Amino acid sequence: MRQFNGQDVKVIRQILRVSQKELADIVGVSQAMIGFIELGQKPVSERVNKLIYNNVVTHYIDEKTLYGILDGELEL
Repeated sequence: MRQFNGQDVKVIRQILRVSQKELADIVGVSQAMIGFIELGQKPVSERVNKLIYNNVVTHYIDEKTLYGILDGELEL
């Protein structure tokens, strides 16, 4: 599992086509937390990183595809 950053969180939101609020609900954190992470004002903690991975990879997109998009190997 990789350590996500703010840009990764933005891209994950684009992949899922959801708002900050919707992603926050999926992950189980506040909308403000997602906003601060996307702006780079708050790092992605280990706990939030695991929540993003577990909720997004388990329910929405497979790991290989997610990492391919985040690494620029696949297009959105």
